[in-house]
Amino acid sequence: MAKQRHAAATEVTVAPLAEASGFEKFVNTYWKHGIVLFVLIAAGVLGAQYMQHQEKSKTTEEWRAFGSAVLGGFGVATPVVDAAELERLAGDATLDSAPWALMAAAAKHESDMEYTEALAALDRVAREHPNHLVMKRQVTIGDRTGTYVGMMRERIQNLSGLAEVAPSLFGNADPAPDAPRVRLETTAGSIVVALYSDRAPKHVENFLELCREGQYDGTKFHRVMEGFMIQGGDRTSIDGPKEQWGTGDPGYTIAQEFSDLAHFPGFLAAAKKPNEAESGGNQFYITLGAPHHLDNVHTVFGKVIEGMDVVRSIGSAPNEPGSDRPLNPVTVTKTELL
Repeated sequence: MAKQRHAAATEVTVAPLAEASGFEKFVNTYWKHGIVLFVLIAAGVLGAQYMQHQEKSKTTEEWRAFGSAVLGGFGVATPVVDAAELERLAGDATLDSAPWALMAAAAKHESDMEYTEALAALDRVAREHPNHLVMKRQVTIGDRTGTYVGMMRERIQNLSGLAEVAPSLFGNADPAPDAPRVRLETTAGSIVVALYSDRAPKHVENFLELCREGQYDGTKFHRVMEGFMIQGGDRTSIDGPKEQWGTGDPGYTIAQEFSDLAHFPGFLAAAKKPNEAESGGNQFYITLGAPHHLDNVHTVFGKVIEGMDVVRSIGSAPNEPGSDRPLNPVTVTKTELL
């Protein structure tokens, strides 16, 4: 018997960098690498500050609280978990951790393309901590020199301006106001998606029909890759052996419906088997990152408009060792057309 293959979002050909335009190269380098570079620097600086204060500060509890709000703790180059929590921790401007919490919150807002909120956090640093080292110390990154806050502010302002003149580089247009909407009730919370029936009518109608029939009820998010996507929709995940999760299909495929929609965080797309050109009939995934190598390989047909925090929580759950299968998979309990 032929070996079964999992319907997967990653088993696709990645376009060579040489095929990207000069402008796309600039955006990819300036945006993503800039954020990573800042987080690397921030992680090192925050880690050093934390270790110094761990020994001699009388307020170690504040640093523990700050550490718990940062994914992976100190010394790990990862974006912070919750900007709102960090801003709350910075509410007492007398705390040693306050300016660092605001800087970390700004970094999180920047990584989420929330540029107004990021600049507001930096404004608080300048207003509440004008003499702090992040406002005074000069640092050099590449051929640029400035303060931590000044260099971060300049980058965010440039990105914000670029987002205004070239919005398609930072996200997709919203679905139409009257677009069909579906609520996915899960054991982790509720997710609401709006569907692009104008751009992918066949995918949308198929998804709506499966929801009407309750075909997704009881299915699990069987494949999870943090920072990339969560995948579900396979009925073999209801009560089938774990080894078969992701191999099921309804016996038909759907012709691709490519459009101007690209892969950005929080979008719904159709999974497919790697040896097939058309979309699978039932499995879908929701993006956590911006895997643009999947553009015009998989059809994007919806956007998360509520419950992105639930999507992120599903995506950050631990997997079985050496696997992309969650230890404790989240289940879709029911779907509701709104």
